[in-house]
Amino acid sequence: MSLDPQQSHWLISGQQWAEERRNDLLQAWQVLQTSYEQRTLPSRVDLTQSVMLTSLGALLLPNVLVILASRKGRKLVFDTVETILATILVFLLLSIVLGLPIGAVYLMIKAISYFLASLWSLPAVQAAVAAARSSFASS
Repeated sequence: MSLDPQQSHWLISGQQWAEERRNDLLQAWQVLQTSYEQRTLPSRVDLTQSVMLTSLGALLLPNVLVILASRKGRKLVFDTVETILATILVFLLLSIVLGLPIGAVYLMIKAISYFLASLWSLPAVQAAVAAARSSFASS
């Protein structure tokens, strides 16, 4: 497996990436003009996934930049990210803490089964169990 950028199909240059995005935006603009002139919605065949994602990115990027340009917008974004991260971490902590008793019970059952298996492997214990069974069977 070679790591040569010239031979990698998934690795493209910045210029090639920009050219593909420009072509996607031009195609989206043409579809928009055609659907405006015909007064119809564009069909799904006209828009590829790449065109739709590039158009969505082109619409979202200026909005995000405007929000991040203001002090209140940055505070709102960072508070939102902090709240989401704190919620995820609380759920992670709760799952760990609530999972501890289940893990302890599992480990205890495994330890008891290991202890009984090792105890059963002793010949003296097997003889004592056989004697107990025969005494219960005879009575």
